[in-house]
Amino acid sequence: MYAQQKQEMQWLQRRGFSLSAAGIACAFICTSAVAQTPSPKNQVELSTVLQKIQQSHVDANVPVAEDFNTFMQRDLRKYFSRTLHKENVSIHFELLRDVATQSGVAYPKYYAWVKVSDERKQPIAQGVVRLAAIEKLRFEVTDFIDAKTVLNDEAKLSNVIPKALCAAAKEKAAENR
Repeated sequence: MYAQQKQEMQWLQRRGFSLSAAGIACAFICTSAVAQTPSPKNQVELSTVLQKIQQSHVDANVPVAEDFNTFMQRDLRKYFSRTLHKENVSIHFELLRDVATQSGVAYPKYYAWVKVSDERKQPIAQGVVRLAAIEKLRFEVTDFIDAKTVLNDEAKLSNVIPKALCAAAKEKAAENR
């Protein structure tokens, strides 16, 4: 079986597909798991390998601790300045979960409650953001849901943030009415 998987990987590479070591390992492990039911020992090994792959994505993309808040602050300010068409915005954020959420081979995600104020310190926006940590250098806001929507649209909220964080987001929205 492993020889067949190796041939399939080589076939993809000959056709110009770029395969990372993690991608190859994941494909190899996943097709092995589908082809046969792993023993309990192999299930533990499979789980361990997949956790290591996920952790490698976190390690490769999340900024070091001393840069984390600075980069998040900078990138949130840039995002809200652009989307709200305001130059001098102030940002206050609070992570809803202290660790990254890693799903598959996507960039690690963070979820935060954000309050945005103008140059006069007047609140102009608040809500929950989903941010992707990218190459240890920056965060990219992938979604912003304003406080009103957080309270009134459960479907939209749960499509953007993990269900385990929905209650925390709703609590923040209710606190800041």
